[in-house]
Amino acid sequence: MAKPMSAPSGIEMLLRRLRRLPIPNDRIGHLVLSAFLLATANTFGSSLAAARFLSTQGGEGIAIYYMVFALVSIPAWVVYARMIDRGSRVVLLQRFMVAVIVMTALLILASGFGGTAADYALYAGISGLESLLYSVFQVVLIDYLTAREMTRYSTRVAVALSAGGMVGGSLAGLLAGFVSPFWLLFGMPLILCLCLAHLAWLSLRWKPAGEREEQGESGILENLRSIGSMMRGFLIAILLSTALFLNIVTQCIAEYMVFNIYTDSLPDEQSLAKFFGLMSGALNFVGVAIGLWLTSPLMQRLGIARMNLVFPAACGVSFIAMLASPALPVAMFAHVVYDGLSKNIDAPVTAINYNAVPGRFASRLRAFNDSLIYPMALAVSGLLVWVVAQFAGLFGVGVLGVVLSLCFLACGWSIGWRYVSGLVGILREGAVDLDRDEFLIREASAVAASNSADLVVMLSGQDRTATDLALRIVAHTSIGPFLEPITEKLTTSGDETVIALARGGDRHAADLLTLWPNAEPVLRVRIAQYLVAVGRSLPEDRDQAPVMIALDLAARLGKSPEAAQALVTMAQSQLEVATALLPIAAARCDDAFTPMLVSIIRNHASLEEVIVKTIAALPYSKPGSTGLPQDLLEEAVRSNDTGRRVIGYQLAVRGGWPAKRIAVGLTDRDESVRRVAIAALVARKDSVAAVLPMLRDENPSVRLAVIEVLGHVGATEALFSYLQKDAFPRIDRYRQWRQAVPDSNLAWAAIARIAMAEANQAAIDEVLATLAALGHKQTVSYIRRFLSARDERMRARAAEAITAVDQRRLVTPLIPLLDGDTAKRGKTLPIKTVLDAMSTSSLPWLRRAAVAARSLESDMPNAEHGLLDRLLFLRNVPIFESCSLDDLYAVQQVMKRTDYLSDEVIVKQGAHGEELFVLLEGEVKVRQRGPSGFTDFATLKPGSMFGEMALFGEGERSADIVAVGYASCLVLERSHFEDLARQRPGILLQICRVLGGRLRAANQKLHDLQTTKSAKSGLL
Repeated sequence: MAKPMSAPSGIEMLLRRLRRLPIPNDRIGHLVLSAFLLATANTFGSSLAAARFLSTQGGEGIAIYYMVFALVSIPAWVVYARMIDRGSRVVLLQRFMVAVIVMTALLILASGFGGTAADYALYAGISGLESLLYSVFQVVLIDYLTAREMTRYSTRVAVALSAGGMVGGSLAGLLAGFVSPFWLLFGMPLILCLCLAHLAWLSLRWKPAGEREEQGESGILENLRSIGSMMRGFLIAILLSTALFLNIVTQCIAEYMVFNIYTDSLPDEQSLAKFFGLMSGALNFVGVAIGLWLTSPLMQRLGIARMNLVFPAACGVSFIAMLASPALPVAMFAHVVYDGLSKNIDAPVTAINYNAVPGRFASRLRAFNDSLIYPMALAVSGLLVWVVAQFAGLFGVGVLGVVLSLCFLACGWSIGWRYVSGLVGILREGAVDLDRDEFLIREASAVAASNSADLVVMLSGQDRTATDLALRIVAHTSIGPFLEPITEKLTTSGDETVIALARGGDRHAADLLTLWPNAEPVLRVRIAQYLVAVGRSLPEDRDQAPVMIALDLAARLGKSPEAAQALVTMAQSQLEVATALLPIAAARCDDAFTPMLVSIIRNHASLEEVIVKTIAALPYSKPGSTGLPQDLLEEAVRSNDTGRRVIGYQLAVRGGWPAKRIAVGLTDRDESVRRVAIAALVARKDSVAAVLPMLRDENPSVRLAVIEVLGHVGATEALFSYLQKDAFPRIDRYRQWRQAVPDSNLAWAAIARIAMAEANQAAIDEVLATLAALGHKQTVSYIRRFLSARDERMRARAAEAITAVDQRRLVTPLIPLLDGDTAKRGKTLPIKTVLDAMSTSSLPWLRRAAVAARSLESDMPNAEHGLLDRLLFLRNVPIFESCSLDDLYAVQQVMKRTDYLSDEVIVKQGAHGEELFVLLEGEVKVRQRGPSGFTDFATLKPGSMFGEMALFGEGERSADIVAVGYASCLVLERSHFEDLARQRPGILLQICRVLGGRLRAANQKLHDLQTTKSAKSGLL
């Protein structure tokens, strides 16, 4: 009969959990190992030093020790602050470690002579050096880990610190029964030597994760001034310093109470040394358990904001417990709180909080807090404890601890509240949105004052985009310095200039009226249009031309019904009058112009497009106020032209169309049309029923549009229900499938992996859209901007900002995706089961991949294979590498295949072309004609592209491209590219990145050639 299996013990379960703990890569793993070795050495030495101190000085000496420790730490801060930003931090840590090894050995030797001074020096010295090492190590972590890695792996670092403390403390406790504590203390520098060797190896093997600007040496006053400037700019920096101060004071008070209880129970040094060693080991064992089973789940469930409250609340509870019963078991519980929770909950959370401080300031703030605030807090703690203990005893000290715990709790709440805004602020530093009206209003004067010469050039140039931007900036400031180019713009492109100036208000009237006396008739008309648009009267010395009479009537439009009727009559009969009124209507955005504009469109067909755009931009007070024929609206929304569809939906809203018909605009392929439909549906009460079924649409863009509508109309429960029942299970399902899909080069497997990655990104986008609709719009806009940034640290901060948002049921399911954990661990499903599920998926590309995979099993040819192979080929072409599968499908639809014979010229130097080529098969060579004949520059392989500059202009080809043997190319014509760029702007952005990269490479090559030439000249 088989023996029944016994239940695993707690230690066995802990060991199993440690074995399963994943180490993501060598860099992280060795940082964790460094933390373990450092904690082993520090805990080994500090346990023995604490036992020696308490056995000779008693618990009452703790208050004096705090003040001595503060005095010892101040000089260390001076050195630390001057060196922290000079050179590599990991090298700095190694140098500090060498100094610590030497100083620790000297302190141990001095303690052998005995005496009160030696006892204080040993305990304060080892404690101070320990805190300094931990501080520099935390700064090294900031350098080596991104913001997201800090959040993801800070718990593992904390577990390593606790595990090291458990080993160091247990080792000290066990050996204390056999070896004198004096000789045991020399074990600390020996273990530090091992840690030093490992750190030296780590610094040679890996470099920090991001670049850091090195600072020169600076003095104390300069450091303090820089910290003051930083704190004025970042409120969270003040809160972090305040929290550290309260944290240290609270822990010191708890330690004072705990140590007094210990010394009352264990009076001799040998028993204290043994107890402290074993207690340190037990504490760190509990710390490891907390780190493995409590910290990470709590972070995911509560988020960083609420995690800042856990440790202060636990401290308050421990003080109340000691006030109620000052016994040894209660003291041990309090010791677990202020030591175990501090290292395994508070320390990771504090490290993560530094993500909300810009990287260029984080290390300096950390040094300031750890080396100045920390000793100041110790000095204040010692003084407070000594004074309160003299007058109110241990009970009074406990009451003080409760009060300070409440203050600490309030500070933790403030940090949590500011954490997300701090992350967004860092993202905002790298983003300036010139299209935002508030930017133009707020910054226009400063921009115009500092860049007046550039603005004049922009206003006078031929670049339409630059001219429009300069005009928008100048319109919100004084046009006095820019009067000459503005006058030219009014004369040559008057409508746009009048509208832009009028939207800046009537501030320009005085400057423009100075031009009136000597102005030509055309300029007078433009000035008059501006004056009418901003509500000013026309000058008395105006002429009596029909246009000027009409403008005078327009100035009195809201005051005189007779003027309105006369104006309509003139506009119906005279084209020049109708034309002159259009920029005024566009600038004033007054619904009173609508009847007049409708009458004009019926009499002047040539103005239809301009008038329709103008009417679409006007505000409206009630549906059905356009007066436009319904057939005109139907034609507009079905147009192939994106601009006409946008205007069509704008007018359809005004024409009183029902929400269900407007909701069709959410399915439009162009985002600008979807934006119009979203804006219209948000203002409708009946939109929920119209858009809710569209959440099942296969197109992610449609679902995002529906989510935005539902969020804005307050249908949050419908959104949450969709995410919980559909989107989040989809994430879990794709992670499970991803584990089963082979990591092979098979076309179906590669397409399936891409499709699932796109689906995961769509899920992230859906949650971001939900957060934006729930009031986090600005935060989400910056997160979106940097989630795809090339800078790894900015991407990590953007991902961290998502996980920190206080909507846990939305954010928690995304954490594996943000951490790159796309395959779910656990039992792998059979591939047949996965293919069956993929064949019925809502994703068309997963269905295609499943069909292709099944055809391989049956050895039957399938057209899907050719399509999937072409898509994968295009994805490896630089300009298409970031395109979605849908985008790639659209590209391959418009690219035609052309075959070339050996030595056939594909592109001829000096010729004009309109095509981009992607080499599909064979090889081609790049050559240029010169005075001495042809010169070959390069040979291109399949996947290379050439001729891309022809997509952007009429320039001549710069080189010959000649086939080397048989070659085949995919050709994209400019007209097709322009259509693709309008419908899928991402393609245009990617080609700009590729061209920018080529330009940088050419500049670098030119620089290298110049450097080589200079070096040769120097040798000669």
